[in-house]
Amino acid sequence: MHTTTSIKNRLIATLLAAGLAIGMTLPATEALAQTPTTITYQGVLNKDGNALTEDVDIEFQLWDSAAGGSPVGPAINRSVTPEDGLFTETLDFGAGVFSMNQPLWLEMTVSSVTNPSDFDFFRQPLTATPFAVNTRGIRMDDTGAAFLNRLRVGPGAIDDGSGARNFVVKRDPITKLYISMQDDNTGVNEWEIGGNNAGDLLINAGFSNRIAVKQNGRIGIGTPSPTLALDVIGEIALGNGFETEQGLHIESSTGDWEIGTNNAGNGLSGNQFFIYDDITNRYMMTVQRGTGRVGIGTTDPERMLHLRNAGDARIRLEADTDNSDETDHPSIEFSQDADQVRAFIGMEGDQNDFIIRTQGDQVNPDISLMAEGNVGINTLVPAFNLHVNGSAAKPGGGSWTNTSDIRLKKNITPIDGALDTLLSLRGVHFEYKDPDAINELAGVRTGFIAQEAEKVIPDWVFETDGYKRMTIRGFEALAVEAMRELKAENEMLRERLDMLEALLLTEKSRD
Repeated sequence: MHTTTSIKNRLIATLLAAGLAIGMTLPATEALAQTPTTITYQGVLNKDGNALTEDVDIEFQLWDSAAGGSPVGPAINRSVTPEDGLFTETLDFGAGVFSMNQPLWLEMTVSSVTNPSDFDFFRQPLTATPFAVNTRGIRMDDTGAAFLNRLRVGPGAIDDGSGARNFVVKRDPITKLYISMQDDNTGVNEWEIGGNNAGDLLINAGFSNRIAVKQNGRIGIGTPSPTLALDVIGEIALGNGFETEQGLHIESSTGDWEIGTNNAGNGLSGNQFFIYDDITNRYMMTVQRGTGRVGIGTTDPERMLHLRNAGDARIRLEADTDNSDETDHPSIEFSQDADQVRAFIGMEGDQNDFIIRTQGDQVNPDISLMAEGNVGINTLVPAFNLHVNGSAAKPGGGSWTNTSDIRLKKNITPIDGALDTLLSLRGVHFEYKDPDAINELAGVRTGFIAQEAEKVIPDWVFETDGYKRMTIRGFEALAVEAMRELKAENEMLRERLDMLEALLLTEKSRD
């Protein structure tokens, strides 16, 4: 089949937009995603001077030359039924076949459906339409410079002050080369991307710097003068809200760390904030969402603060290290009401004494432990190893236990004159002049005078803070031996009395 053809073809505006996007070196994926790549082809088929109406098969193929050469892109085959010789086809060779400044020819091979051996083929160049050379907002001059509204890519100043512009490339002695994008001449809605004489890359918006990349590699967001590798003035958001784990990796020559959030928490709260050691592969700290519990060495804290470590799980509170200021001390406060401290454990006083209070405003703590080892109950300044300001009870009675095994003793001697020793003591009733000042009981008391007792049993008396105090030791042993002496005297007197009674009876019998 020999045919003569009259062909009209056109590239639609969307293809022109794609070609221009490629010419401006936008990413290919962006051009493909935003711009169709189809060609609408319209032609007329004639046979022997008459319009062709029978069914035909047409193969469309792009070539890189008018004759010979190499095919470009895929071949497209279509079955066509012309109406009075006229047909229209939409062809899509893909965006990759249209390279910048590369001429192309479209070859069509037309064959009869009923007689495939009857065919003809021809090529014709793809030519630009007027809109491809000068479409709305885009034009090229004879020098090859391209204009987009008020855009010109090429040498020389370009802002002629004749109106608003959207995209401007400028070069001046102060800021060097930069790109300006704005919707008017006020500069309020302007963005600029460019460099300065220091060699820094700057992104500015509305007369303010937004991003700065310095020659030394430092990046500033919200500041033109970053002092660190990444210096951000303002808040930072990490993650997209869809991944189960988001984190920030920190790498150094001695080890890597990760800070982030994931769903590795326990059943109380699946989501957690974490600090992770990539060297030991351990969660060093976690904070649970919802419960607020903090775990150190554990991902499933059972309390608001939970420490777990196979070796050392101690906690250290330190207020200072030079002991120059003793007014502030490390402590832990407990409160059931937000505005009142109910309990307090910590250090107090200029000697770093340890105290426990159940009421934050009380004068004397419940328990105080002095640096030298004295323990006080209801007294801030215990004068003894155990100092109780108030009453004390020992359930079941009995004395305090002491060591009495004979195997642990030496220089054992009997007690002589126990009765005389006890009788040398003088018991008295008395009252303290200021009992509160010395943590003693008020009212009439019964006891001894230390200065008098010291002359009889010196071991009972000692001195602290310039005052004499007593600790009665061995009273039970003295009392037992004194009673023994009384018993011996009683037995001797009974023997003498028996002898006298016997003599009296003898004398009476003689009379």
